[in-house]
Amino acid sequence: MQNLIVITKEPVHRLPPLISLLASLSELGHNVTLLTSSCTRENLEYFKCMGVNVIELFPQFDARRKSNSINKLKTWLIFRRNVRGYLADHKKEIIWVAGGDTMLALGSGLDKMPYILQLFELYDTNPLYRIMLEKYARRAVCVIVPEECRAAIFRVWYGLEHAPFVIFNKTHYLKPFDSAALGTRNMDLLEQIKEEKLVLYQARMVRMDLLSIARAIDCIDGYVLGVMGDIRDKVMFQKLKSECKKLVHFDYIPAPDHLCVTSRSHIGVLLYNYESLNNIFCAPNKIWEYSQFAIPVISNRLPMIAQQLEQHRMGESFEWTDVDEICRAIKRIDSDYEGYKVGAKQFYNSFNMTARVSEILESFNKRKESYKCWIK
Repeated sequence: MQNLIVITKEPVHRLPPLISLLASLSELGHNVTLLTSSCTRENLEYFKCMGVNVIELFPQFDARRKSNSINKLKTWLIFRRNVRGYLADHKKEIIWVAGGDTMLALGSGLDKMPYILQLFELYDTNPLYRIMLEKYARRAVCVIVPEECRAAIFRVWYGLEHAPFVIFNKTHYLKPFDSAALGTRNMDLLEQIKEEKLVLYQARMVRMDLLSIARAIDCIDGYVLGVMGDIRDKVMFQKLKSECKKLVHFDYIPAPDHLCVTSRSHIGVLLYNYESLNNIFCAPNKIWEYSQFAIPVISNRLPMIAQQLEQHRMGESFEWTDVDEICRAIKRIDSDYEGYKVGAKQFYNSFNMTARVSEILESFNKRKESYKCWIK
């Protein structure tokens, strides 16, 4: 049993993979303290049941300030000061930094301290972040990414001695989701479409162009298109609402209780445009959320996702704008729905997250005494 401090500047409900990480650490019997900006009441109760000690560093600060450069800098400085203050009294714990934004906010606050760095994004379209993160990645005892191609890319970019570990963004929760979190409106919507087959796209902020999916759904009897999350691209969504006859928009639900809606879907949708390597080599937690409930998946063709769908026979891929091909993909799944469900569940069971976390901690303990990068 070891003492760990997991640090994230992001509110935890915005990082479902981090909730899964905390579950794995708890399952392994470690003493875990989470330092975070803020935490929802539901997750506070959940973490308490797991034995995770949560310290909210400024629960009201983010919510009350508009996002601009000055307020972001203020947030970073307050976060850095508060984390440094805590770490000054807890020098023997293992430090696990979650997210590039968190790492940059801490800056020199971890000088001469061995730490684990977990990166959730690739930052190929944010050269400033990518450049600034290099020295912190090189100083980390272990680097973690959510996808194998990203591990190779980061190793090349940063000249890392060891390839980053991969922890897929798999859902791993130690409690059932709370159906009460659905809210009255979402419950009413699910009741209205209970006789229909729900094809669900979910995201915290919806911005991908769903028009081709919507047109395909309109062509198939007995289906509805569900969209869950807040809308970032409001122009796209207005066009979607005007064109799609069978659209249902579910209100955003913080993780992990959003799985209340996920579990009711018939087919899950993955959709990423080609604007960045971060998208092309995506690491969606959604594919694990769908497969947790043995729900088949459709996705536009992306290198690793298409390979996973084919390898496990858990879904079908398509060209983004080809409505006919999307229709065929949906109909292929329905022609052997039980077979695709088996493939989805096999995919979910193909990765043992808790075992991987244990492996990383073992490597950290072996490397930290001889690893000197962080003191340069």
